[in-house]
Amino acid sequence: MVALRRRGLALLALLTIAIPAVSHADPPGKDQCFDAYEKAQRLRKDYKLRAAHEQLLTCAADSCPDFVRQDCSKWIGEVETSTPTIVVLAKHADGSAIDGAKATLDGAPLADSLDGRAVPVDPGPHDLRCEANGVVVQKHIVVAEGQKNQPFYVGMDGGSSGSTSDGASSAPVEQPAPGESGRRRIPTATWVLGGVAAAGAISFAVFGILGRNVQSCAPNCTQSQVNDLRRDYLIADVSWITGLVAAGFAVYFALTAPTSPPPAPVTAIRW
Repeated sequence: MVALRRRGLALLALLTIAIPAVSHADPPGKDQCFDAYEKAQRLRKDYKLRAAHEQLLTCAADSCPDFVRQDCSKWIGEVETSTPTIVVLAKHADGSAIDGAKATLDGAPLADSLDGRAVPVDPGPHDLRCEANGVVVQKHIVVAEGQKNQPFYVGMDGGSSGSTSDGASSAPVEQPAPGESGRRRIPTATWVLGGVAAAGAISFAVFGILGRNVQSCAPNCTQSQVNDLRRDYLIADVSWITGLVAAGFAVYFALTAPTSPPPAPVTAIRW
């Protein structure tokens, strides 16, 4: 009986020690809630979305004030939507996948093995480093915000053990000859309307001069001279308006004419 009591007391003592240890992860206090609330906003502004997500999980706890918990709970969904994921695959020169390749992103481990699974990362530029069979390939990538399962293929196409490469090989790029890029072709309509505008300007000048010559008879002009004066000035006005409108349309067609595309550069890039 005594032995049984001793065993019971020993078990009770063990439970007394173990229960606080199990429940050691206390819910965050008010100060922790506010601290995580502020940090999450700063991290999100800096596009450090994964770190922001961890802080939001803290300030979304039930022990946090209502407005803090509500904001953080709402922001968790927004951050998860904005956080991109990438799929990095290491490949041989023939395009076949390499088993057992490892990768780091900005110096931190990305995955123990590149097995085709998507990994959440922060958006923006990153330095990707892959290693397989003693070959190291480094590559600069840019991850789009909110885009899921963005594929990045890294060509591990040989090289000596421990060699470093940027993962890309490019053939020389053909540059377009001078004057061939972005030339704007003047359409036929511009030439035609330009001719009409020039003719209108000449007609305006001619009939304007004729009108002034007839006008020199004033104040003793006959009715016939007055009629000629009106006719010359009317033709001059019509010529001026026609030439002005034609010139405007000529400029419009010239400015809106499509540019001739430059010859496409021939580039061969293999990752």
